[in-house]
Amino acid sequence: MNMDASSHPAPTLLEKFRRARRDSRGVAATEFALILPFMLTLYFGCAEITKGVMASRKVNLAARAMSDLVAQQASGVPVDNTTLQNVFNASKQILSPYSTSTLKMTMSGVQAQTKTDNTCCDAKVKWTVVYNSGTARSCTGFLTLVSDTTAPAATNIPTNLIAPSSSSTARPFIVVSDVKYTYQPGFGHGLMQWNNGALLNMNSTSYMPPRAASSISLSGTPTGATICP
Repeated sequence: MNMDASSHPAPTLLEKFRRARRDSRGVAATEFALILPFMLTLYFGCAEITKGVMASRKVNLAARAMSDLVAQQASGVPVDNTTLQNVFNASKQILSPYSTSTLKMTMSGVQAQTKTDNTCCDAKVKWTVVYNSGTARSCTGFLTLVSDTTAPAATNIPTNLIAPSSSSTARPFIVVSDVKYTYQPGFGHGLMQWNNGALLNMNSTSYMPPRAASSISLSGTPTGATICP
């Protein structure tokens, strides 16, 4: 027996709603569309964090390499311009494959000495050399002796490096390297900006006593050097 369409009553609005609730077609696609932006942000964010940590580690390695190489200078042999430029270039290569356009380096020689009242100790910059607009350590006055937990700065130096707690005698000389690097992320450039639009700034300072000499001097006035009185 044939029945035409008119014999089937049209579904009510309530029945349509119930059918829609039971219909799961398209749910997976909708969920995927909703979660995709979050997953992509998480993926690229983790990648950038990893790259940032690697860049920070390279900055630390570059600072240590600088101070270590200069500290190996032979006794009685001043450090000349060629040696310093080689040290800067070698340390610069450590940052590869990251861009080094924002890499700033400073190498300084700090002289430790007993105070005029025969107590320990004073520390004064004897020379400082900058590379790519690095920040020179000031020749004026003495460096402030601070605890090991104080953040390094161009105006201070850890007390234990100058006057070890087990001795009242000042160490004669310390090679100090300061490295500053502005990390520029490839993803989330705007999200990773800090105050005044500055990007993630990385700083590292390394201290090293001379290996074979009591002190280290410069030969002439190398490029970017300041000889302190």
